Amino acid sequence: MCDIGKIVGSGILNFVKQKGLAPIIIVLLIAAAIGGYLVYTGKITLPQQTTQTSVDETANWKTYKGDNFSFQYPTDWNIKSDNNVIFLEKEHYFDNWEGTSQTLKSTIKISHKAVTSELSLDDWLKQLYQRGDDNLFALVTKYAEKTKLDGKDALHVTIPGSAGMVDEGTIAIYKGNGYDISIQGQVAFPNIREVYNQILSTFKFTD
Repeated sequence: MCDIGKIVGSGILNFVKQKGLAPIIIVLLIAAAIGGYLVYTGKITLPQQTTQTSVDETANWKTYKGDNFSFQYPTDWNIKSDNNVIFLEKEHYFDNWEGTSQTLKSTIKISHKAVTSELSLDDWLKQLYQRGDDNLFALVTKYAEKTKLDGKDALHVTIPGSAGMVDEGTIAIYKGNGYDISIQGQVAFPNIREVYNQILSTFKFTD
């Protein structure tokens, strides 16, 4: 039985002699031809491309349904409601530098209240953060960014803090109600911002 690889190689050599090609091109042509033959005959298997499937981390989350809105939250977070304010809480246990066990609590607050139909997002932001402190409100305005909440216009606010404190929120207005979804207090839970953003992604306005 003849060796096809040798035949292919010799055929290329005759071709390049006729064309007067450089030696490096000769080597490349022979390598490509033999490689193609080996792949064709199954002696070399090319690596298969693997498709990565994304995992929906919120698939098993619980659903909270309120008036004109709903959202999902992790099953290991506690939830409590006080009038128009909903608190999502997660306790985080750790040992401090003295070796003493401590507990910190991370909280995500979702509040809503009736507002006038003429109220703009900027006015709603002012109602929430202008508490007699012009410096605070100046910071809020500086770090406010336009975003979307369930496809509706919204503002996202992050105020730099210290000692693990954070003031971060997303506000929106829908059908005569102002909404404020914010992280409260110390960032005790390591991935609280990830959880916060996932809750925002599940937030829906309903009729």
